[in-house]
Amino acid sequence: MFGQIVIIHRPGVVASIFIAEVFVNTNNAENVPGKAAISNTQHRTSRWPDRVIDSDINRYWFITRGGIVQEKTLRVELAGEFNIVMIYIITEVLMQIELKLGLSEDFTLQKHCIPGLHDLTLFAGYHFFCVERTLTKYIHIHQYDKERQMQMSEILAFEKTKRKWRICADHTEMKFDLKTTTVVEDFEIRGNQWYSLYDEKQMKYLQFREKAPKPTASCQLWLKRKHPKLQDGIVSGILCLRNTTHDCAATFDVDIRRCTAYYIYHFASLRSTTKYKFCFEPAAISTNGQHPAISSAVPNYALSDKIFQTETEVAKSYQCLVMCQLDTRCKSFNFSQKEKICEMNTATKKEFPRSYGPRNNYSYYHLSSGIIKVARRRNEL
Repeated sequence: MFGQIVIIHRPGVVASIFIAEVFVNTNNAENVPGKAAISNTQHRTSRWPDRVIDSDINRYWFITRGGIVQEKTLRVELAGEFNIVMIYIITEVLMQIELKLGLSEDFTLQKHCIPGLHDLTLFAGYHFFCVERTLTKYIHIHQYDKERQMQMSEILAFEKTKRKWRICADHTEMKFDLKTTTVVEDFEIRGNQWYSLYDEKQMKYLQFREKAPKPTASCQLWLKRKHPKLQDGIVSGILCLRNTTHDCAATFDVDIRRCTAYYIYHFASLRSTTKYKFCFEPAAISTNGQHPAISSAVPNYALSDKIFQTETEVAKSYQCLVMCQLDTRCKSFNFSQKEKICEMNTATKKEFPRSYGPRNNYSYYHLSSGIIKVARRRNEL
């Protein structure tokens, strides 16, 4: 989103807000005046910290809050107007928020980063990849939980972020029983998370049915659109709730992304997996050829000089594989579990043996022929 202000709003809440820091990344430090962000609390600093985010060293305007903020809405004004695409928030208490940003100081006139309410758990960080870039001068965060006070340690705004296919590696897996169309694990859906659907007994990924179920069917929620292709990126759709008289008696917004071997879903307004029975079928893309195999790890070796993309905070080699699959340039990758770094290469050691050599704390993998059995994905490769 492109804008200049961030606002945190808490309607009807008298309790205090605790904010430690707010960071704003312009990713264009040479062309932007050196002015710190300001807020309606007057706690600010002009320091410019360097932090390693998304494999680049970037600079941010930020404010430091040294006291309690007695405001229903916290509004942070950036030093200029920036094309913001992602907000990163670290929270220290449980809360439910609405996130908006844009050029207006009025919270009601701002655009949503992602529509709906977002449930944030304590001591956790959350990426909000906005549905569109928005010219931003103000960022607003509006809290709805009247039982708890808002307390955050960091808020960061980015013009340039990790590619959106990163969510294919970072999503949460929901387990369902395809035969009974019921959820295996009882948990609440969080508005800022993406989910894949999986039947552990049959070892199959699932997708929503794209047609209304028959009157005799036991399931209720179905998708009123076709699933996207890989090149379509993130698309929006509607989940319909079937009752005894109507195929679409109620609707829920949903965002969909195709990954290489499965679909992932973001539920903007659905909060529980236990109220309704989901209309599923095996994912049509979970077929031979959709799961490229990789070689066994070669510890303490890596390919150099052929890296085209580096991703940080990657916990498992499987996540690196997923990202490699989504870029046609990727033929191999280097992964460090210790450093949590994934480096994707445009070549293999066979093609460039002189670029292949010893490297501590890294392992080398290359894509090969064949497929990966779905069951294997739960273990570290």
